[in-house]
Amino acid sequence: MEESRISNETLKLPIFKFDVLHSTQTKAKELYDKEGLDLFVVWAVEQAAGRGRRERSWHSPKGGLYFSLFCRNLGNLPSPQLISLAAGVAIKDVMEKLYGIACELKWPNDILYQEKKLCGILSEVASRGQEIDHAIVGIGINANTDLLSLPEGISREAIAVKDILNREVDLEVLLATACTEVLDRISRLATREGRSKTIADYKRHCLTLNSQVIVYLDKGTVSGRAFDITSEGALMVATPKETFTLTTGDVIHLRRR
Repeated sequence: MEESRISNETLKLPIFKFDVLHSTQTKAKELYDKEGLDLFVVWAVEQAAGRGRRERSWHSPKGGLYFSLFCRNLGNLPSPQLISLAAGVAIKDVMEKLYGIACELKWPNDILYQEKKLCGILSEVASRGQEIDHAIVGIGINANTDLLSLPEGISREAIAVKDILNREVDLEVLLATACTEVLDRISRLATREGRSKTIADYKRHCLTLNSQVIVYLDKGTVSGRAFDITSEGALMVATPKETFTLTTGDVIHLRRR
């Protein structure tokens, strides 16, 4: 393990960097139990068993940026889902700020460019009574990723920053900027005004809204038009018979209205 030099120069928080990890999320939990830190980052050059939502594998070859941001003392958030949405807005802002890349958001946890996946987010929380004790926000960005190294079915639906810009990007700069923006967005969730602003910003750039969708749930599916996101971050889908308010699920976009 080595601690990245940007820990002291830019972010002012501990960054634990590893050449290879099974999962930055798992390592973040281990480090919290061992170190007891309230705020830190775990960064892996490569993940051997990266995790996405619903325990799916996240392919993480060299060239991408894979990190987990651990933070405590988040207070009484009305919904943990807001953390993922806030992180999504933050990464969208980072792409535009650093590279002039205009991204869109796919509920609940993807950042897209021209409808291809550029980044995925996995947020996990632990509660203490009525409050969230801590959150671990895992982020994987196809930065300098060689898409040919991904399985064919995944590579067709993915895109990398280097392919958009026709050049590689500095991963340390991207990490520092991403952590700063994500922390800023999450801190705003402490107030009602901040939560409202986060939802408004997310909805403004959400490709899922006004789309015909199929949402795969643990049991069954919902097919209809995604028309709104609630103040707690849930997706509202109208079907011919009823309206569903969904807090989780895998969304497939069919067409936009």
